[in-house]
Parts: sequence; structure tokens; C-alpha cells
Amino acid sequence: MREFKVNLISQITKLDVFTKRQLESSYAGNYQSLFKGPGIEFDRYRKYDQSDDAHMIDWKASLRSGDVMVKVSVEERNLDVFFVVDTSSTMSFGSTEKLKNEYVIELVASLAFGILQVGDRVGLAMINEGLKKFVSPSSGQKQFHVVTKALLNPEYYEGRLNFARSLRHLTSTIKTGKLLIIISDFLGLEPGWEKYFEVLSAKFEVVLGVMVRDPRDYALPHGVGSILVEDPTNGEKMEINPSEIQVQYAQAAEEKLKEVQHIFSRYKSNFLCLDTTQSFVNPMIRYFATRKMRML
Repeated sequence: MREFKVNLISQITKLDVFTKRQLESSYAGNYQSLFKGPGIEFDRYRKYDQSDDAHMIDWKASLRSGDVMVKVSVEERNLDVFFVVDTSSTMSFGSTEKLKNEYVIELVASLAFGILQVGDRVGLAMINEGLKKFVSPSSGQKQFHVVTKALLNPEYYEGRLNFARSLRHLTSTIKTGKLLIIISDFLGLEPGWEKYFEVLSAKFEVVLGVMVRDPRDYALPHGVGSILVEDPTNGEKMEINPSEIQVQYAQAAEEKLKEVQHIFSRYKSNFLCLDTTQSFVNPMIRYFATRKMRML
């Protein structure tokens, strides 16, 4: 497998800059407002301002300091957000400069950075034939390096996707959490995986499925004549003429998309489809903003 061509700093900066331009109300703000922490904890005292509610005044602290002081509290976060990332061979495909797995690495790293910034915990599972890597949820800058180090390790990539086996393993490994994000191209799914998905999704308050697709996942090239294609999972080769099967191919791809969407919808989970030729920043911001509006 070739070395990953990713630019984590660029993607994280792009997301962070966009967030600040929107006065912290687009990505991190909308994400943070979706979930309430388990409680409120004391942060610090500060001087009273005329715009403050008088009920915020702490009279004992005011007597000690000689100034009118208010108590500042913050919401306790420490919420668990868990990523399940498909690292099978079909994710190593790319008809453009960006492979699907490279796109996913930048996506997960950027989201993890933002989630850790608001004080929540991030966990990670990398799956293909089974569970290849498990990172327990934790918070802080160190966790960001642990997650990105795993994402960039080629040892955890390649192989056929066994979604059912991987999800079955995770149902006994993961306890509970606030947000579960499953990222895959959802190709080569074996029958019966949805029953394990049902069990796993019940452990989380919110579940989001993200289908990452290369343009060739839903449309064949035009005017190229006969081409040789290879199954990335078993190496089998076949000669095809794209012009003869373009319509059937597009229909099959659309049916697969609707099938996966239906299963996520059946278990009251969210679903988002991303194209590797487009930035994930705006779609993710729209997702969190839309979900926030539904809760109002």
C-alpha cells in the first residue's frame, strides 16, 4: 500500500477558521449544543458586570474580596464520541488524487480535533476482516496524537470487510456513549449485519453513518473502451466495456445507497453521503446545524 497523502493541518485549520468566522456557531458550537453534560461544575470567580443577573452574585466571595463577585460555572462535558472506520481494501481505491481512506483520515482527524477541543472524549475502532485496532475513549491533546497515529498506520489497512463480525465484536467491547460515527463505503456487506448494528447503535444517544464514495463507486467512465478491472478483496480480474453497463451500474449503486440509508433510518440513525472530490467541512457543519434545529 502506498504512503498516505494527507494534510491534517490544512483540513483542521480550514474547519477551525470556518468555525470562528461563524462566531463559533457552525461546527463546534452546534455539535456542543447537541449534548448536555452530566452536570455543572465551578470554574472561577470574576467581578460583577451590570449585564450580569444579580442572582449570580456570590455574597461570601464578595465579602472576602471587597468587590462584588459572581460565580462562573461550566458544563461538565466528558462525553464519549466513538468513530468506527472501515479500513478494508475497497477503501484504498481512488480515481482521483485522494484515496477514500485518505479522505477518511482527514475527516476523522478533523472531527476528533474539534470534539477534543470542547472537552469530550474520543474513541476509535478500525475494522476490516475484524477489529484491527481499538482506541479507548479519552480526552486531551495526547488522545489526538494516539488517534492520528493509529489512522496513519498502514498495518491496520487492507483486507475484505466483514462488517457483521466487526460490529459483533464492538457490541461486547463498547459500553455506552453519546455519539457513534460509522465511516465506510459500505461495499461488500454480507447479509445479517444489521442485527449487530441494531445492538451497537442502541448503546449511543446519536448514531451517524457516513458513506464515503469515489466518483467511480456510482458512475463508470465514458468513452474509454474496454478496461480491465480487479476486485480489491480477492484479486479477481474482469474485462468490461463501461459503455455497455453504465446504466445498470449506476442503478445498482443507487440501490445500494438506498439500502444502507433504509437500515440506518430503521434504527433511527442519521446518514450522510460524502464524495471524495468535495470537502467534508460544509456537509458536516450542515449536519450538526440541521440536527440542532430539529431539537429546538
